[in-house]
Amino acid sequence: MKGMDWVIKNKFNKQHLYFYGALGYLFLIPFEQKLATLAMIVWAILALLSLRKRRVNSNWRMFMLPALYLIYTAGLFLAYRGELKYLEHRLSFLLFPALFILFQYTPQERKKMMKAFLWGLVGAGFYCLFFAIYRSMEFEMGSIHFQPAVLDGKKFMESIMYGGNYFFGNHFSIFHQTVYFAMYFSVGLCIVLFKGKILSLWERWFLLIFYLFILFLISNKASFIVLTILFFYWLHTLQMKFRYKLIALGCILTGIIALTILNPRVSESLNKISEMQFSIDKSARYGYSTRLLTWDASIELIKARPIAGYGVGNAQDALNNVYAKMDYQYPLREKLNAHNQFLQIWIENGVVGILLLILIFVLLIQRAYRFASPDKSFLIAIVFILLINALFESILNRFSGISFFAFLTSFIFSLTKVRSN
Repeated sequence: MKGMDWVIKNKFNKQHLYFYGALGYLFLIPFEQKLATLAMIVWAILALLSLRKRRVNSNWRMFMLPALYLIYTAGLFLAYRGELKYLEHRLSFLLFPALFILFQYTPQERKKMMKAFLWGLVGAGFYCLFFAIYRSMEFEMGSIHFQPAVLDGKKFMESIMYGGNYFFGNHFSIFHQTVYFAMYFSVGLCIVLFKGKILSLWERWFLLIFYLFILFLISNKASFIVLTILFFYWLHTLQMKFRYKLIALGCILTGIIALTILNPRVSESLNKISEMQFSIDKSARYGYSTRLLTWDASIELIKARPIAGYGVGNAQDALNNVYAKMDYQYPLREKLNAHNQFLQIWIENGVVGILLLILIFVLLIQRAYRFASPDKSFLIAIVFILLINALFESILNRFSGISFFAFLTSFIFSLTKVRSN
């Protein structure tokens, strides 16, 4: 009723059209990328219709993303590979700062934006579950068979190891690559843990259980690292007696152990790490072994041109050449990027790009620390999620990561209620 009263009070007047655009984008971003792109365009149009003479957000940090866009632009044309698609994919670096500079969203509006995102995740998660069930049904001679394994001759759990199960990994994550879909749900879980007061008690428990279940099915390994540290950090911020913290710690450790045992992809990776299998395997096709190949090739490129880089248009060709030279078979066949945003931007834009990206993360952390708890803890956790994912994936190479990073960065930099020194 409170939400309906707010709508009736504002009567959908032009001064609030921009806010409806924000709600639409946040609800749709977990779904298909085309829907999120369309929602961004609608948000921008509604923002133009809402423009009035207003006080803008003049925080200089808001211009970090446009500066990053200019670096990509310079790198593109200086490398003589002027394919505009590389700049089109990164227009979020201009759009979101503009939307948060022109419109100063109130705390109440930001809460509604977060709730729209939370329920968008629920919709996307249920759709993936329904689709997995539908694709697992085989109809023969009037009977129904349940066959979730994609690979012939593989049992249910065995098929998970190799990404051949409709309920796990890429086959389950039909809207986004697993790293981005898992990042969305990790941020949603962060909202539930640190901003739970915007939800009712039953909503908190439902979202907590549902998000953890979906993250288990997505089976992105970086997200399990995020979840482990996220829960420990959340426990650290709780104001409770020590014995209750010990009980909570035991529950978290039990959950981590259960997750490791039940998910064979995670347990396999941990077994390899425990056995110190960190050697380069040129024929590796799965997990961190493949990332070792992409990181090794990326470092070789950076050594050759550490200052200027290769330009965003030339970066993949340069990586492919190193893969071929070193006989890294799977990365060459799949044309894999660096799988680390810091290495990737260094290859693309040289030392200026890597320094600017590091500066953005430093400013995000600095901004978070200027708030009082629990807002400080919430913002630090958000930055942490972005940082961990950036270590294992080139999150600024696909729209799913670019738009989300640009939104969250603008969301944090535009906050104005800071703690006095």
